[in-house]
Amino acid sequence: TLFRSTAVFSSFLFTFANNLYVNANHLQHFAIYYVPVVAYLAIYAITEIHKHKNHSLMAGGIAGLLYGLLFPTGFYVAWFFGLGLLIFAPIFIFVSWNAVRVWFAAGPIRTGMLGLAFVDGLVVGLIPFMLIYIPVFKVAGSRDFGEYLLYAPTFTDILNVGANFVWADFLEKIGLASHGRTLGGGEQSIALTPGLQIFVILSLLIGLRARYWNSDNRNQLARAVTIAGAAVYVTLFLVTIKIHEQSVFLILFKLVPGAGAIRAGYRAMVVANFFAVISVALAIGRLSQMSSRYSGADLKVKSTRAAVVALMALGVVEQINLTRGSMVSRAFERAHFGNVGAAPTDCRSFYIANEPGQPPSIVQIDAMLVAQRVGI
Repeated sequence: TLFRSTAVFSSFLFTFANNLYVNANHLQHFAIYYVPVVAYLAIYAITEIHKHKNHSLMAGGIAGLLYGLLFPTGFYVAWFFGLGLLIFAPIFIFVSWNAVRVWFAAGPIRTGMLGLAFVDGLVVGLIPFMLIYIPVFKVAGSRDFGEYLLYAPTFTDILNVGANFVWADFLEKIGLASHGRTLGGGEQSIALTPGLQIFVILSLLIGLRARYWNSDNRNQLARAVTIAGAAVYVTLFLVTIKIHEQSVFLILFKLVPGAGAIRAGYRAMVVANFFAVISVALAIGRLSQMSSRYSGADLKVKSTRAAVVALMALGVVEQINLTRGSMVSRAFERAHFGNVGAAPTDCRSFYIANEPGQPPSIVQIDAMLVAQRVGI
């Protein structure tokens, strides 16, 4: 019951994350919902490679295929998930080195085959992405880093949770967030909620205390995931922010493939939330296991349990958001596009010019909706 409750809690924080709600106009953020499928298949493949080789290779190949397909589906989510894995993997391997070494030594050839299966699936999955984006890149090239800095968050945006039901007014009253910037629903209001951030830092501290964890492989792997998951959140935040118009992200922008396409780096928090809730879930599970060894009447144990339950309650409530982020009227849009006439029979393409008083994004969306309506 305890582990189910923890799983439900962490799943809620991931599925109904506040930063997804306040930026729901960026529909591509919801591609994050495909990530757990990729992760589950990869974990199954890794854990079963020495027991059920064929099933493991199939799962690994499908994981690679789906991850490849994630790039043309939601590039930001796919790219930042890959960056998150590059942060996660070395920390995980370092902390759980003994268990990883035993796993690899149990079948080096099989593990190599699994790696090839994943890469093969990934290459196939990337074919649509290449067909779509290589021609675009040849024409447009990469973005200018000045555009990245324009949308980059500052350190104070660590508390920018948008029009959040619990925090928006409070943060403005104490001077930690301006009302206009917080309610903007823009590229800076994607922070993890404060309660969850506290939980992540506490989870990292719990993971770093080796005496809290048993020496068996299962506990060491759980400890490694707890530390690495929290580290991904911290690192992604520090990498994407700007300080005095300087950002560490410039290094990635220059060296890492795909980074030149990133305009809004703080969207990394959508992916960071995935790693964060896993870290939190494992830390809560470990605390619960430890507290079960002691008497329920112990004051320290009771205080710890009460604090964890209070933070869990806060974590759930602060994801609730009752504001209406979208100002779109379906009735108006239907009426507006109902006036679009049929295209001439010899018309094969069209363009919409800039409109006074309308941002380019609105004009571009109008163009796409017109294209859908007239079929060209």
